[in-house]
Amino acid sequence: MKILSVVKYLLLCVIVIGASFFVTNQMGVFKQTKETKKSTYQSKETSNQSSGTEKASDVYQDSDGNTYYWRYHKGSYEDSAVIAGYQPVAGQINELVQVASSGKEKTILKTDGAKKFIISGNMIFYEKPIGNDQADRTKMMVCRYKSGDKQAYELFEGRLKAKIGDWIICSGNENSSMKSINVKNKEVKQLTGSDTTYLTSHDGLIYYQTGTDSKQNVNLCKMKPDGSDQKDLCNLDGELEVATGAPRVCFMVFRNDDIYFSVGTYGGGGLLYDGGKILKVKQSGSDKTTVAGESGDAQATFQVKSDGSVESKTTDEVDFSIDPMDTYACLDGNVYLFGDDGKQQKVITKDDYQSIGSGLCGKLDGDEEINVKYVEKIGNDVYFLVDHGTKSSEGGMGWRYEYNWDRSAMMKKNLSTGETKTIYKY
Repeated sequence: MKILSVVKYLLLCVIVIGASFFVTNQMGVFKQTKETKKSTYQSKETSNQSSGTEKASDVYQDSDGNTYYWRYHKGSYEDSAVIAGYQPVAGQINELVQVASSGKEKTILKTDGAKKFIISGNMIFYEKPIGNDQADRTKMMVCRYKSGDKQAYELFEGRLKAKIGDWIICSGNENSSMKSINVKNKEVKQLTGSDTTYLTSHDGLIYYQTGTDSKQNVNLCKMKPDGSDQKDLCNLDGELEVATGAPRVCFMVFRNDDIYFSVGTYGGGGLLYDGGKILKVKQSGSDKTTVAGESGDAQATFQVKSDGSVESKTTDEVDFSIDPMDTYACLDGNVYLFGDDGKQQKVITKDDYQSIGSGLCGKLDGDEEINVKYVEKIGNDVYFLVDHGTKSSEGGMGWRYEYNWDRSAMMKKNLSTGETKTIYKY
C-alpha cells in the first residue's frame, strides 16, 4: 500500500559514516572534505551508460542477463497492518541477490535496504527505511558493488523513481517535491519545491503535477531530468467538482505526440477512486480535450486503440481501484498488468499463488488476505512477491480490517508456458 510528505530541500547535506562524509556546496555538487577518505563515494560510470529511461524496480535485469532482487526474511516487514499493507522494518538486514543467466546465485549486498533500487554502472541506489514510527519514510542510499569498498552512503530522505541517462530521479517521501542526482559528477539538483507530485518518466522527460496539496493551480507539467525546460502542459483547475482533495492524475498513456491521462479524486480515506475524466493533450500543451468521462464517472484506467480512440469504463462497471500511476491491478484473485497502450493483460491467477494460501488478492474483507507487494515483467517472465495474512480480531479502521502476517513467497511465472515456480519463501 503506498503511503503518500513534504521534504524541504537540504542546502546542507551531511553524510556521516565513520570518519567519512559528504557535504553539498551552494551549487549542489557533492565534494570531498578534508576528513573524507579516498574510499568515499566516487562515480565510475562506464562508457555503456544508457541515455534511455529506466524506472526504479523491485526486480531488475541488466544487459548481461543478470537478475537482481531483494531476499527478505521473517522480520523484514511488519507482522500486522491495516488491509495487509505491511511496511518494511527499519534496521533489518536484507540481501540484494544477483542471479546469473546460468542460474548461479550470489549475494552482492547485505544492508538495511528494501523495496525499490536502481543499478547504474558500479553503483546501486536504494531505499533505506528510517523508522517504524515514520509512516514508511525512507532515505536514499548509494554504494559500489562491483569493485572497491561496499560501504553505503546516505544522501537524503526520499524515494527512488527512475534513471534517465546520467540522472537518478527522486521524490520526497510522500511523493511531494523532486530532486535528481547526476551519477557522473555527483551533482544534486532541486527540481521542484513542495506541492508537486512525481507522475512518471518517459522518453527522457519527467512528468509531474502541481497543486496536489493546495488544490490550486493544478497543472500537468514536464521537464528534463536536470530541471531545465519546465513546461506547464495544461491546467486542471475546474475539471472536477472537488470535495475532499485536489484532482489527481492517475494513469497515463503516451501515443506519438499525444498524452492521454485520467484525472480524478479519491475517497474512503484516499484508498478508493471516486471517478474522473480522461483527457488528451499535445506534447506542446495545445489541444486539451476530454475524450471520456465527461460527467466525471470514468474509471482511472483506460486503453488507447490503434486509431487513437479511447476505450474506458465507469466506476460502476469496474470493481477495483488503483493508487495513482500504478502499473498493475488486482481483481477477484487475478493480477493485471497495464501495457503501453493501457490495455490490461492478465498475468497472474489465483492458481499461481495457491501454495501460499487460499485467499484472493484484491479482496479487502476476507478472513484471509493475499497482498501482492510487487509485480515486475521482464521478457516473458513475471516476478511477484505475495504475502498471506489472517484477519485480526483487534485493530483496523472501520471497513479496513487489520491482518496478521504469517508467510510470504517470491515467485516467477513464465507467460509462454504458464509455469510458476517459487524462488524463495519466508
